[in-house]
Amino acid sequence: MPQISVKAPAKVNLYLKVIDKRPDGFHNIVTVFERINLVDRLSFKTNRSGRIVITCDHPHVPTGPKNLVYRTAEIIRKEYGITAGVDVAIAKAIPVAAGLAGGSTNAAAAITGLNRLWGLKMSRDEMVDVGRRIGSDVPFFLYDASWGLGTGRGDRIQTLPIGRRLWHILVVPKIKMYTPKVYGHIKIPKNGRSRARTSRGGRNMLTNIDDNANILLHHLPKSDVATISSLLYNDLEKVVVQICPKINKLKERLKSLGAQGVTVSGSGPSVYGLTDSQQAAKQIQAHLASRYSQVFVVRTLLFFAGASNPRKGRSENGDYRNTGISKRRARQEVKSLHDRDVRQFICGAQYQDHPGIQRPLYRHAFTQTEIRLPEMRIQKRGGQQIL
Repeated sequence: MPQISVKAPAKVNLYLKVIDKRPDGFHNIVTVFERINLVDRLSFKTNRSGRIVITCDHPHVPTGPKNLVYRTAEIIRKEYGITAGVDVAIAKAIPVAAGLAGGSTNAAAAITGLNRLWGLKMSRDEMVDVGRRIGSDVPFFLYDASWGLGTGRGDRIQTLPIGRRLWHILVVPKIKMYTPKVYGHIKIPKNGRSRARTSRGGRNMLTNIDDNANILLHHLPKSDVATISSLLYNDLEKVVVQICPKINKLKERLKSLGAQGVTVSGSGPSVYGLTDSQQAAKQIQAHLASRYSQVFVVRTLLFFAGASNPRKGRSENGDYRNTGISKRRARQEVKSLHDRDVRQFICGAQYQDHPGIQRPLYRHAFTQTEIRLPEMRIQKRGGQQIL
């Protein structure tokens, strides 16, 4: 039986403002998502038992109905009349209950993987509709975008055409912080409703969103790290610190080591700061490694959608004519597909069935501008085709 493998990257929130509480019990927010290269791996294989069977290498991840992947499979099977079962293996790299959307990105990977495994031919809108029913962060991961603006519950996404790569030092204390608990403690001032709005259908979100979010989005593509750092914000941070005061000590320690814009991601307890370079982040990591077991150097996961199938062909090079990335660098990055962070994204079905000389046509994920990259020979390494 065929097996489908999907990568599931984490996110951080560079900006998160809580607007008000909704009648359905959720909160309206404005948030800026950034996808990072901390990645879980999921594999999907049809079984004949008719059951959903989940295995995971992390002891604290549930494998029954409480798992978002399980719930996703249940919804899809019911709506599309699937009687077959599925075996799902989850290899975790993203810390659990950490404000990095580990469960949500796994659910998005399940939507993508099961769509391919069972040949459902779901449209993007159909996949996003399923994602919204699973969790507020799920829809972001169903778009081929490094950056996104989320409104509503955070589930209405506008992808952002930003080719910027940021380096982060990310620390995850060994404290579980659950989103409902954090939001349950948030206090909304009376008449404190923001001017954030979306037009019908969730489009044109940039027009009237929170002013501070607009300022961040203005500076994000080209401004220096210090300027961007000064604009990072999270309304949930005060609640996270109230629940766990030790978070403040971690923030101060990161600042003392040179991290900039130190902020809690999402509902915590993950804390990150920006650095000017990978080397600077690694130096901070070395200082913290003896005190914290989960310290990561991460960066923006940039990628680019393949024209033949936007869910299969992806790479980390942007369209050099739209993002400021040079033509030479774009070609270099496409050639370096053996990079462990992007190889599996690139080696989709469009390559695996067509060995030899290829001249891939790529479409930019945001602008849909097409560019044809230079000829590259596909080789095999360890049974997998690479360029």
